[in-house]
Amino acid sequence: FIYFYIKYIIGCLTLYYTTNSSSNNLVMHSKIMNFFDNINVDQIAFDTKFCHRAYRKVSPKLFLLSCFMCFTKSNFSLRQWAICLSQLAGNIVSHQSLDKKLHFNRKDFVSELVNKLCLQNLSNVSAQTTGILSRFNRVLVQDSTLVNLPQSHYGYSSGISNGNSVKAMGRIQVVFDLVSNAVIKMEKCTYTSNDRSYAREIIKLLNKGDLLLRDLGYFVTSVFKDIHNIGAFYISKLSVGICIFDEKTGEEIDLVKLIKAKEKKGIFKFDMNVLLNKKEKIRVRVFGYKVSAEQAMKKRQQQINSRHKDCTISNKSKFLANYNIYITNIAEEEISGMELFEIYKLRWTIEIMFKEWKQNFDLNKLMYCSKTPSEARSEMLLNLLLLYILIITGPQFSQLKLRIYEKYGKHLSPIKFSKFWRNNYEPDMDFNQDLYLELLARFACYDKRTDRKSFGEVLDT
Repeated sequence: FIYFYIKYIIGCLTLYYTTNSSSNNLVMHSKIMNFFDNINVDQIAFDTKFCHRAYRKVSPKLFLLSCFMCFTKSNFSLRQWAICLSQLAGNIVSHQSLDKKLHFNRKDFVSELVNKLCLQNLSNVSAQTTGILSRFNRVLVQDSTLVNLPQSHYGYSSGISNGNSVKAMGRIQVVFDLVSNAVIKMEKCTYTSNDRSYAREIIKLLNKGDLLLRDLGYFVTSVFKDIHNIGAFYISKLSVGICIFDEKTGEEIDLVKLIKAKEKKGIFKFDMNVLLNKKEKIRVRVFGYKVSAEQAMKKRQQQINSRHKDCTISNKSKFLANYNIYITNIAEEEISGMELFEIYKLRWTIEIMFKEWKQNFDLNKLMYCSKTPSEARSEMLLNLLLLYILIITGPQFSQLKLRIYEKYGKHLSPIKFSKFWRNNYEPDMDFNQDLYLELLARFACYDKRTDRKSFGEVLDT
């Protein structure tokens, strides 16, 4: 009797929670579907030839919604996606039919959605800046990251080869706006398409009054000239092999000799206007400061790791590793050198984003789902993941970040938040409840540091 009674109670509880979960799922799904209606997903699907006629089983909205459900469950595969889609559609959908959707003639649908949403601020948080960043319209950060691909993709994407084995890899180019906290552009390209070959693409995105933060990989002097002519601004590290010249005499400046002369006087930073490149002689501002011995050692080790074992490192490169040296077209009267150092630190935002994608959203695992050597499939999966972040997790993070700072004075960490989301998300979770706000404040915020500011504090200030 006791056995059947307990079984009856368990059955009732299971039915209760299943019913509640289903109703909460319906609420969440209806919100997403309403959003799809607002951006007119069906019309975009027909315009981009994703749908050629009235759909029967797989509608564009259910195609996207089922994919988002798989991303939330963190167990993405085509089979799992087909199961989710079948549950939503009420009909059996095979993973083979989904595979046919991930094809060259269908990829424009997802690309168009990404382009459209990248131009919108979906967080409902006003994009405003204070302090020195308020002088710029947008603050763009550009960088790339490598992703692993199945070996079958080596033919079109290239990768690493040592003669005995090959490893297929792809490169993702991203432009991120710090003001609106949104991805402006993302593009998947081959491994051999390095940052330098992609440097000029940013000209198409820049507007007058924008600020661009770039790494050394994009260092092309003619591009700096074009950025300046647009009326935009840039901050970039100085390439060691580039010559600089005195703007008055036109003579080449020996940077090592100049720095050593200043060090003898007890001066460990410099800020001056020079001419860049012997042929073009672009007027730029060069500024630098000495780093700690530990940081200099790390930079020298990076120099060794980035070169072939037979390549020697020049004495000039070894010495300049003691300094962080940047160039910009922002006048000294506008922003001081130390303020420029603080601004350039914000470039780390995009590195955190790449880490978040790979660590918490399983970017490499997602790319490995595409074992068929089709460039379109991996590109579509990447754009679908970006749509999930743009529509679902990104707006949630932006809103909760403000609420937690106002209530607890803490800075929400994007990496910890996405990990919390993937591990603990349930359809009935209401992040407006005090319980979930307190959980995020306790377990998903930056730790307080005594030796330095956390990145969240640097970004907010």
